[in-house]
Amino acid sequence: MLRDQANRNFAARTAAGQSEKEAQLATQADIAQAKINSDKWLQRTFGIQPKIQTGKNPGAGGGSVQVTDPRGVVHTFPDQNSADNFKKAAGIK
Repeated sequence: MLRDQANRNFAARTAAGQSEKEAQLATQADIAQAKINSDKWLQRTFGIQPKIQTGKNPGAGGGSVQVTDPRGVVHTFPDQNSADNFKKAAGIK
């Protein structure tokens, strides 16, 4: 969905006369801002801090509690309280 919107924004910018390079940079900035906004939403809604992955093994998590949502996506939380807040907000028992 985000990529589709980015493609539409890119097309609109180039149609309006912006160079492809400028439109590409603006689109990348839009995507980065959308990711920041989604992290802020997660923090406000579920009281969790998004993980910033660093190091050579970004898949190695620092969280210890995992919750699987109804879609089958696994979410990892740093503590049980954060996991419980997520489960309550998502309606997971």
